[in-house]
Amino acid sequence: MYKFKRVVSLILCFVLCFTWISPTMTAVFAEETGPFFTLSIDAETLTVEKDETITFGVTITAEAGVALRSSTISAGTLQSMFTGDEKVTVVNITNDSRTTSVYTFTLSVSGIAPGSGAITVMMPSARITAGLSEDYVIGTISVEVTGEGDPDPDSELIEPTNLTFDNPPDTVDIGSSVTFKVIAEPVGASTSVTWTSSDPSVATIDNGVATGLAEGTTTISAISITSPDVFVIHELTVRKVAVDSISISQESPLTVSLGTPVTLTVAVSPANASIKTVSWSSSDESIATVENGVVTGHKAGTATITVASTDDPSKTAILQIIVDATKPNATNISLPSSHAVNVGKSIDISALTFVSPEEADQRLIWTSSDENVATVANGVITGVAPGEVTITATSNDNPDIFAQCAVKVFGPETAVVTFSSAKQKMAEALTAAGASKENTTHIYITGVTGFAAGSRAFANADFTAIKSYTNLEKITIEESKRLTFTGSKIANGGFENMKNLKEAILPGVKGLGARAFNGCTALETVVLGKVTVIGSRSFDGCESLKSLTFNDINSPPDLEEDADFPGQDGYWFRGVSTNKVDLYVPRRTMDLFAEDDFWTAFNIHTNGDEASEPSVEESKEGTDVITIANLTGSLEKAPELSAYSATDSSKKGYETIGTLNIIGGTYALKSADCTFIRDYMEGLVELNISTDFADNTVPSSAFAGMKSLKKVKLDTPTLINAKAFSLCKNLEVVDLPSVTRINSQAFAMEKGSNDSKLHTINLPSLTFMEHRTFYYNVSLKNLILGATPPEVWKPEGKEGLWFSFVPGPVTISVPDKAAYEDFIKEENCEVIDWSSFDFVARDGAVLPEPVRAEPYDDSKYDYLREKAPKTEDYYDGDIQVGLNFYTFNVNLNAWMQNKSSPPQLTTLDTIRWAKDNGFDTVDITLYYVPGYSNTAMPSPAEQEAALAYAREIKELCAELNMPISGTGLQNNFADPSEARRKLDVERIKFWIKVAHEMGAPVIRVFSGTPPVDIGRKGWEVIARDRMVPHLQEICDYALEYYPDVQIGLQNHGDMLATANQVMKVLEWIDRPNIGIVNDTGFYKEFMQLDSSKYDWYRDISLILPYTINFQLKKKPAGAGTAALMDLERVFVDIRNSSYRGPVPLELLWVASEEGYPNDLDTPPYEETLAFLGKVRAAIAATKDMSPRCDVKAVTVPENATISGLNITAAVANSVSTIIPNITVSNNATYKIFSDAQLSQEITEISLAEGLNTNYIEVTAQNGTAKQTYTLNITRNSGSTGGGGSTGGGGSVSPTPTPTPTPDTDNGKENVISMKLEKTMDANKVVSATLSGKQLDSIKKELGSLRPNSTVHFSFNVEAPEDANAVNVTIPKGVLTELDQYKEVRLTLNTGSATVSLDEKTLGLLNMENGDITVSVDKVDAGTLSGESKQKIGDRPVYDLKINSGDKTITKFDGGSVNVSIPYTLKPNENKNAIVIYYIADDGSLQVVNNGRYNAVTKTVDFSVKHFSSYAVGYNYVAFNDLTSDWYKDAVTFIAARGITVGTGNGNFSPEQVLTRSEFLVMMMRAYGIEPDATIQDNFADAGNAYYAPYLAAAKRLGIASGGGNNMFLPDTAITRQEMFKFLYNILEYLNQLPEAKEGLTIKSFTDVNEVSDWALPALKCMVEGGITNGTGNNKLSPRANAHRATLAQIIYTLFK
Repeated sequence: MYKFKRVVSLILCFVLCFTWISPTMTAVFAEETGPFFTLSIDAETLTVEKDETITFGVTITAEAGVALRSSTISAGTLQSMFTGDEKVTVVNITNDSRTTSVYTFTLSVSGIAPGSGAITVMMPSARITAGLSEDYVIGTISVEVTGEGDPDPDSELIEPTNLTFDNPPDTVDIGSSVTFKVIAEPVGASTSVTWTSSDPSVATIDNGVATGLAEGTTTISAISITSPDVFVIHELTVRKVAVDSISISQESPLTVSLGTPVTLTVAVSPANASIKTVSWSSSDESIATVENGVVTGHKAGTATITVASTDDPSKTAILQIIVDATKPNATNISLPSSHAVNVGKSIDISALTFVSPEEADQRLIWTSSDENVATVANGVITGVAPGEVTITATSNDNPDIFAQCAVKVFGPETAVVTFSSAKQKMAEALTAAGASKENTTHIYITGVTGFAAGSRAFANADFTAIKSYTNLEKITIEESKRLTFTGSKIANGGFENMKNLKEAILPGVKGLGARAFNGCTALETVVLGKVTVIGSRSFDGCESLKSLTFNDINSPPDLEEDADFPGQDGYWFRGVSTNKVDLYVPRRTMDLFAEDDFWTAFNIHTNGDEASEPSVEESKEGTDVITIANLTGSLEKAPELSAYSATDSSKKGYETIGTLNIIGGTYALKSADCTFIRDYMEGLVELNISTDFADNTVPSSAFAGMKSLKKVKLDTPTLINAKAFSLCKNLEVVDLPSVTRINSQAFAMEKGSNDSKLHTINLPSLTFMEHRTFYYNVSLKNLILGATPPEVWKPEGKEGLWFSFVPGPVTISVPDKAAYEDFIKEENCEVIDWSSFDFVARDGAVLPEPVRAEPYDDSKYDYLREKAPKTEDYYDGDIQVGLNFYTFNVNLNAWMQNKSSPPQLTTLDTIRWAKDNGFDTVDITLYYVPGYSNTAMPSPAEQEAALAYAREIKELCAELNMPISGTGLQNNFADPSEARRKLDVERIKFWIKVAHEMGAPVIRVFSGTPPVDIGRKGWEVIARDRMVPHLQEICDYALEYYPDVQIGLQNHGDMLATANQVMKVLEWIDRPNIGIVNDTGFYKEFMQLDSSKYDWYRDISLILPYTINFQLKKKPAGAGTAALMDLERVFVDIRNSSYRGPVPLELLWVASEEGYPNDLDTPPYEETLAFLGKVRAAIAATKDMSPRCDVKAVTVPENATISGLNITAAVANSVSTIIPNITVSNNATYKIFSDAQLSQEITEISLAEGLNTNYIEVTAQNGTAKQTYTLNITRNSGSTGGGGSTGGGGSVSPTPTPTPTPDTDNGKENVISMKLEKTMDANKVVSATLSGKQLDSIKKELGSLRPNSTVHFSFNVEAPEDANAVNVTIPKGVLTELDQYKEVRLTLNTGSATVSLDEKTLGLLNMENGDITVSVDKVDAGTLSGESKQKIGDRPVYDLKINSGDKTITKFDGGSVNVSIPYTLKPNENKNAIVIYYIADDGSLQVVNNGRYNAVTKTVDFSVKHFSSYAVGYNYVAFNDLTSDWYKDAVTFIAARGITVGTGNGNFSPEQVLTRSEFLVMMMRAYGIEPDATIQDNFADAGNAYYAPYLAAAKRLGIASGGGNNMFLPDTAITRQEMFKFLYNILEYLNQLPEAKEGLTIKSFTDVNEVSDWALPALKCMVEGGITNGTGNNKLSPRANAHRATLAQIIYTLFK
C-alpha cells in the first residue's frame, strides 16, 4: 500500500503571526516575514457573511535561499496549499502567476458558521526546488464570519487573552459524550479554538464534544486559533459503567422440544453498562446445551441455564429448562435428486437420505411413480423395466414433507456404476455393475455414490478400465460434487481410440487433456461442462462429430499447444468438418465464440430453448448518433431510443447505433442499463456518458466483449468493476477522469490474445487497482495517471499480473517531476516496478532516463571459490540416504486435501514406508503437516494442531528408530512487498518451532524468485539489502529460541542459481547457524531457462563445505531435462568433502514420462525404490574411489614443514641417516625416490652435510590420482663451538620446558604449566621454589604474549602422601612480570591441596617486598576441641598461610582464593551434607557456605577471603517431610550449612509460602552478609523480631528499599518476582551476578509480559544465567507466591 504524506499543522508552531493594525478594520494584513516566505494579502478587511463568498488576492514571496517551481500548479496541489476550518472554507483558487520566487493567487472563500475562522497556507515540498525538503506551513489568514446575533462586522476583532471552560465535566462514561464550552476573556473575544485530547485512545474531542472510549484519564485542550499562546486544559476521566444485574426475558421454567433450538434473550442493566458481553453454561449438557444463548435439548430431563456477565461473573441469571422428549415433526427431507439402476438390480439410497431435525421421526413412506419401471421399499430401488420413474420419500408423521429422486432404469446393455467407496477401483466397480466387455454398450456412472462422504476422482487408471470395453457406444458421467476429475479434466488419452464410442455425456468435465477423444471415429455427440481448456489433439480424427456442447461457460476455452511441438497447430479438431458441427454455448458467450477466429468455423447455437440457427455475420459498426440530454429513467425507455427495437421489424435495430452520448439527467445508470447497451448495441463504436452511475460504479462485465466499441468516455464513475471492459478487442481509447478504483481484469483480454487495440487510457484520479487490470493489453502505449502511484491488490498467494504481457514501451503521463519522483521511489516499486516505465510530465518538465541495473555478471564473485573451506580426507564409510517427502507430493496432497485420486498417502504412513523400504532418514516437508499454508499464518487452532502433529511425527520416528534429517517450507524473501516478506518471517518463526517439536535439525527455506524490480536494482542489491536481513532475522530467532534447529538455505535456480550467489549470500548473512541445502537439480545461469550447458557438478562440489542437508535429484538441471545425474561423480565429491550428513533423495515428476504419479494406481513406490537402488550402488562404488593424495604430516624429521608440494626440514650433524615417518590421505600410499624421475625407490635417506633433496610420490586410493612432493632435508655443519662436560662430577637436572607453548591469541587463556623441584626435610616438610632457569624460561614465554593477555600459571609439586606440610615459594620477579597481563591466575598443586589465587590477590601480594610463600600444613584433628572433633572426625584439616618474607598475609582485601581438598566420600555419606568449616581462633567451627563436594574430581572445593585453618566436615540434617526428589538435595545442602533449621517438629515444610523476611534472612545467611549489631536505621515495621537486624543491614546496603511509608511488610508472602529482585540485589552487591548462558532467554516464557518493569532486569538475569527455568509449561509465574522448596533449590543452584 502506498502511503500519502500528511501535513500536520500545529497552531502553536506557526512561524507567521498576523497583526491587527486598525481599530476600524476586521482584519488588516501587513507583509510579514518568516524564515522562508513572506505572505501578503491585498484586502484590508476579510469579513464574510455566513453562506456568502468573498474574493481576495494572496502573494507568497520566497526568501533568499528558497527556490520555487515555475511550472503549472495542479488543482489538487492548489487545494492542499489553502485549507479552511469549521468556520470558513476555500471554494475556488486561481493561480495568477508563478516565478521561481513569487506566486500570486486569487482566493474565493465562503463562510460556514459565525465566528473567527482561519485559512492555513502551506507550501508543498513538491513545489520547492531548493532551500527546503519538506512541506512548509507558512501561516494562517484570519477571516471573520458574521451572521445573526454576531457583532458588527466593522467592529475590531478582539483576540483572547485568557480561555476558561464553562463548568467542564470531570468524568464521562465509556461510550457516552460530554460537551466542553469555551469562555474567552475579554468579553467578545474570539472563541475559535483547536481541540485536542492527550490520549485519543481514552477519549476523543470533536468541536468540544468529548466521547469516552476506554477507562483512563486524558487531558482536553482548547488552543486559540488567533492567539496560539492562549489555551485552556482540563483533565477528563473516563469511567467504566459496571453491570448491576442481568436477566433472561423468558420465564422459568421453559419447556423446549427435543432437538429444536430456542434462542434466549438476555438484558444487562444498566443499559449503558460498558461491557455487556455474557457467557453461558448448562448444568447438564447431556440434557441441554447452550451456545451464544441458543438452547438445544438432547434428552428428557431438567437442566439449569446460567448466564453471567463477563465483566462481573458474580452477576448472573438462571433459567430452568425442561426438555420434552416428545419427538418433533419432520421439517425437511433430503435425498439424492437423481439416480440410475439396471433392470433386475437394486440400489439402496437410504444411507444418503436424511430427515431433519435428527430427533424427528426418521421413518419414511417410499413410493414409486411407476412400479412397472421401478419399485422401492425402505429406500431400496429395484429396476423392473427400462424407463424413467420418480421415487418419493414422505415423512411418516407429516405428509406435507417429502422429497423426490428421478431414477433412470436401464436394460442389460447399460452398466450403471455406483462406487462403494472413494477408493474403489473402476475395474471393480464395473464388474460389480455387471458390465460385460462383449455386451455392454453404455456405461452410466451415477452422480450418487455409495459412500456418504468424500469424493471419487477419475484418474488415468479409471479411463484405462473404461477403454477396455471396446464395444462401448455411450459413456455418461453425471455431474456431482462427489465425482471429480484429476486436474479437473479428462486425462490425457482418456477415451483415445474408442472406435465404437458415439456419445459422451460429461456435464461435470471442465477440461480435456491431450488426445482425450483422439481416434474416436464414430463419436457424434459430446456434452461437457464449464470447460476452460482443450488439450492438443482432443478431437483429432473424430470424423463423425456432429454436436458439441459447452454448458455454463463464460468464454472460449484455452487451446493448449502440443507439448512436443510448441508454437505449432495443436490439431484439436483435425479431420473434423467443423462447418458441420453444431456448437452449443450459453447465450452470454455466443458473441465471444463468434468473434474467436478458431470457433467461427463452427455452427454456433445457444444451449437454451432456441431452435433456430442464428446467423453468424461479420461485426458491423453502427452509424447512428444518439444524444440523450435528460435521462430520467431506464435507458431502454428513453424517448431518444423509441425508434429502435430488438424485435419490432418496423423499427431500426439497436445495432445501428454507432455513438451514444448521455449528457444529462437525474437518473443514475444501473447494471440493467449497461447490459442493455452491451447486449443490443452491437455496433456501438463510441460511448460518452456524463451522467451518474448507480453507486458511482460501472458494474462487473458491464461492456465486456463489445466487439465494435472503440472509444469510451465516462465522466462520473469512481469505480470500474471486474471485467467491465474485458474482451473488447477493438477498444482503443478510454477516458475515465473520476475513477479512483479499478477492479480485477477490467480491461483484460484472453490469455495469449494479441487482439487488444487499446492504446491510451486516461486515469488521472486513480488510487487503487486490482490484479490483471491490463492483462494482455498488447497495444497499450499511453497511461495518464495522477500525482501518486495507485495502490495495488492481488489475491493472497497469487501473482498480480497488472501489466502482464504488455510489451510496451508504455509511457506514463504524470502532472510534474515531483509526481515522477514519487512513482519511482523504492517503496512504491515493491509490487509494480514503476521505474521500468517511460514517463512524461504534463507541465513540460524534463524527466531523467529510466534507471537500469548493470547486467548480472557471475564471474564478479569467482574470488569466493578460492575462499571456500578446504575439505578433509576422503570418506570411505557409509552414507545415509534419506527420503524427501516431496517425492510423494501428489499423494500426500491428496491426503491433505482429502482427494480420492491419486492414491492418498499420509505423512505417518510415508515414514513407515520409508522405514520398511530401507531408507536411513526422512526429510518431512512441512507442506504435509496439517495447518500449513504457503501464504498465511496458521490460526491459533491450526498452530496447536501442527505442533501436536509434529510431536506425533517425532514419537513415531523414535519408535521406528528413524532419524529426521530436516524439514522445510516455502517463502519468498525477494518479493518487493515488505509486508509479504515480513509475513514470511513470522511464518518461518512459527514453523521453526514446529521443526523443534518434530525433532528436525534443519529447516529448509528459500531465497525467492527474481522480483519485478530485478532489472532496476540488480541481483546484488536485492539479495544483500532485501533478502539477507530477513534471513539474518530468522537465524537470530532460531539461535535464541531453538538453537537445535539450523536454517538450511536451498539453492533453487531462483535468486540462488549459482554457487557464487550461494557463497556470497552466506558471506553477507554471517550467522553460525545457517548452511545450505545442496539441491543438485537447480544450479544454472541466473535468470536463464536453458541450463543444459551449465557446469552444475562444479557448483555442487563448491557448495559442499557449506552444506548441512541435501536434495539429490534424478536430473541435474530440473525435471524437464533429458540428462540424468552422474551419481558416482556426486558421491565422489561428497566423500571428498567434509559433509557427513544424510543425502535425502527427491524425485520430481513430468507428466509425459513413465511413472508419473497421477497415472499410477499406487504412489510411485517402484520408481522411488529404483532410484534408491541406483543411489545405493553409487555409494558402494565410490567407497574405494578416493582421489586424495596429500601429505598430511611429517613426524620424522621432527621439525618438518609442509608448504604446497614442498617439505623442508633440518637435522643435527649427528644424524647421518633417516627413515621419514609420513602421514598421507586416508587409504593413499606413498613411495620415496632419490631422483626426480621417480625411478630409484628408497626407504632410508643417507644425509650429507648441507641440503639433501629427495622425492615423495603419493598415490590416491582410486589408483589414478597422484602427486609428487619435493623433500629437502638440511644436515647442519659439524662445527658448533663450546660443548663438553658440565664438570663437577654431579648431574644437572634439565630445565623443564613450559608446556604447552602459550597461545598468543589475545582472546584465549594462555596456560603455563611446570613442575617444581622439591626437597623434604626430616619433619616431612616439603619445600619447592622456582629455579633461576625456570624463571628465565617463564620470562621468555611471557615475552611472546601480547600485553593484556590472559595468563594462567600452574605450578605442580609432587609431594608424598605422608608429607606434613608443603611450602611453595614464588619469586617476587614472577609477580612483577605478571602485572602487565589483564587476567592472571596462579594455581599451586601441592598434593595435599590445590590453591588458586585470583588477579586481585596476586596484585595485593605484588605490593609486598619479598618473595611469596604459600604453605599448606596438615593439622592433627586430635588437637581440636571436643565438639569440633566430633563434627570433623578423621576428615582432613589444613592450616593455610601466605607469607611475604617474615610477614603473614591473612586477608586479601577484595581478592579471593579457591581451595580444593582431596576427599573420598565415606559409605552412606550424602555429598550435599559435606561442608567446609573455618576453625576460628577460639576453636569454634563456622561453615563456609560456598563449600561443596565435587564428585568428579573427588575434592571439596571452596573459596575464601582470608587464610586460616579449614576442615572437611559432615552435617546431615534429616527432615520428615521431604517427599519430592526435585528439592531433597537442595534442602539437604542448605540445612547442612545452617542456612535453614526447618520449621519445627523435624519438618522443613517445603510447600509453605515464604514471607519476605524469611527469604531475605536465609539469603543473607547463605552469603554470609552479617546482620547489623547496632541498628541505626530500619524499616518502620521491622519491630524487635529476629529478622530486624537483617532488615537493617539490607536497608543500609541497598538490598531492600521497602515500599511506601518506610514499610517492608516482613510477614507478607513473597512473590517470585520479589524473590528474584532481592536475590539480584544481593548478588549485585557482592559483584556475583551470573553471566548469561548461550541458548537461554527470558523471551521463551509465555508469561514474560506479566513481569513488572521493576523486576524484569532481575528475572532476565536469573533466567539467562541459568538460576531458574520457571515453573513448567514455559511459565515464570512472576506473581505467584514463592515456597520454601523454591528458595532451597535456588540456593543449591547458586552454590553447587
